[in-house]
Amino acid sequence: MDRSMIDGRTAVYGLMGDPVEHTLSPAIHNTMADLTGMNLAYLPFHVPAGCDLGVVLKGAHALGIRGMNVTVPHKKAVMPFLERISPEAGAAGAVNTLVRTETGYEGFNTDVLGLSENISEAGVSLTGKKVVLIGAGGAARAAAYLCGRDRAGKLYIANRTLENAERLRKEVQGTWPDLPVEVMPMEDLGASGERDLIAFQCTSVGLYPACDRAPVTDPAFYKRLIHAFDTIYRPEKTLFMKMAEEAGAGTAGGLGMLLWQGLKAYEIWTGIRADKDQALQIRSRLEAFLKEEG
Repeated sequence: MDRSMIDGRTAVYGLMGDPVEHTLSPAIHNTMADLTGMNLAYLPFHVPAGCDLGVVLKGAHALGIRGMNVTVPHKKAVMPFLERISPEAGAAGAVNTLVRTETGYEGFNTDVLGLSENISEAGVSLTGKKVVLIGAGGAARAAAYLCGRDRAGKLYIANRTLENAERLRKEVQGTWPDLPVEVMPMEDLGASGERDLIAFQCTSVGLYPACDRAPVTDPAFYKRLIHAFDTIYRPEKTLFMKMAEEAGAGTAGGLGMLLWQGLKAYEIWTGIRADKDQALQIRSRLEAFLKEEG
């Protein structure tokens, strides 16, 4: 679509979160619109943490916004204000995609599919494995859902606020009572004796432009990993991933998760599923942007 041809029939979609300056989601959806000939535009909306999300959604609905992605810190907080929640989003305990209905918005979770595709592309299986989640927000909930679904052997949840980690533990064991789950402070990760861990970095620590930060700085932790996933995609290789690689672990960044969750959201909104060639074109565009950024 020629952006100069935006008119009164253009369907508006977007992303709500705090921050949103780093997002590459517009590149995914606007490129897909170009490739599929859809008259739509996708924009980032800065929705500050702590604001009244009920008011935000009423305003978005009144303006006719057809759908939105939801990112930190709103993935769980937005749920009480939705008309309906999909079963998968309910089980994951987080929403990242909204679809407009006559009276409000319906919530879905495409993070689960995006992360699942990222894990599969890395050739990793969670079945029987010991997994540690760093963080307890929306991305961590998607990873926890996959640990339960894929029958991980044990799950550790490390978070700076133990209350939030404990809340997630109860949610996970309420759905998968046979999955052993243990909560620990973030600072104890380096002292843990567990080995052969798969780690999911689910916080915003290390996100562009603060690329010199990692949620765990103790080298002893990284020596215990066999694979490390970071849900951050900007930068393409975070300090967390660099430290894991230096310790000999396999790594994967968040770009694959971003791509696949975005394409699934586009499919929910438009009914159009990306084919292999379209997915490759979009991924190449995202990778080129990140390399150009440095």
